[in-house]
Amino acid sequence: MSLLAFLHTSPENRRLVTGRLRRSPPPGLVIHRVDESLLTGLWTSLGARDDAVLAAVERLGRLGAGRVICTCTTIGASAEAAGARCGIATTRIDRPLMRAAARRGNDVAVVIAAGSTRASTLALIHEERVHAGRTGRVTPIDIPGAWNSYLAGRNDLYLEQVATAARDALMNHDVVVLAQLSMAPAAEGLGPNVLTSLEFMMADVHEFAESASRPHL
Repeated sequence: MSLLAFLHTSPENRRLVTGRLRRSPPPGLVIHRVDESLLTGLWTSLGARDDAVLAAVERLGRLGAGRVICTCTTIGASAEAAGARCGIATTRIDRPLMRAAARRGNDVAVVIAAGSTRASTLALIHEERVHAGRTGRVTPIDIPGAWNSYLAGRNDLYLEQVATAARDALMNHDVVVLAQLSMAPAAEGLGPNVLTSLEFMMADVHEFAESASRPHL
């Protein structure tokens, strides 16, 4: 049986994913790889980082991964492209989230803390909205001060700032998207219209489990 693999760029992302998987464990084996250098490395070019992401996905493939889920929004597009290049089914963790957001509402607010994720996040939500036939607003809500809190290790303050931004955005939008996995705990108590990648990640997990359990002729 092939493995389900997660590619992380931070130990915190791994912690959030493993905590969620404990609530509804997928059948079969799950492996995790944390490579912070894919996010923080001093790459000479985007192409050099893409090559490093490709090498990371290929390494997971050699370990037996039949599906890779990349939990880092910044390198998500690169990971999907890497999977296509080496023939390993690879998805970014925020794709099911953005697909759900596109289907649920016309006016969507996207809360973004890390500036490095902005371009990739907005490109993905627009892509999914085109597929869903949506024509309403997408409003990016940048909260760089929250990311500074996160980098300083003040996680409680970070989540409080994210929750405040999401609560304010709910007043004028159908759906609020918390763009980064690290934001997921901030959604607690904010209602069903605040969406996180952690919950919608399970769509990919269940899809992989179903495909892996089918007999191969």
